[in-house]
Amino acid sequence: MERQFTALIRRDKDEYVSRCLEIDVECHAKTWEEAKECLKKAVEGYVKTASPEKLDNVGNDFFMYRFVVES
Repeated sequence: MERQFTALIRRDKDEYVSRCLEIDVECHAKTWEEAKECLKKAVEGYVKTASPEKLDNVGNDFFMYRFVVES
C-alpha cells in the first residue's frame, strides 16, 4: 500500500532540517537533497515498524495552510 507524506525542509544555520508533518519524524543534514533522502528513509523505517493502528489515520485529516502577518 502506498502512503503519501508531506515534508517541510528548512535551513537552520549550517544544516537543513526536514520534518514529516503527518508523523513525528525529523532529520538533519548538510544539504537539501540529503535532508530529503534522510527523511524518506526515516519515514520508510517508521512505516515498516509502526503498528497498523498507528498508520490507519495518518494523513487523513491533514491540512496545510500558509499565511502572512504584518511585522
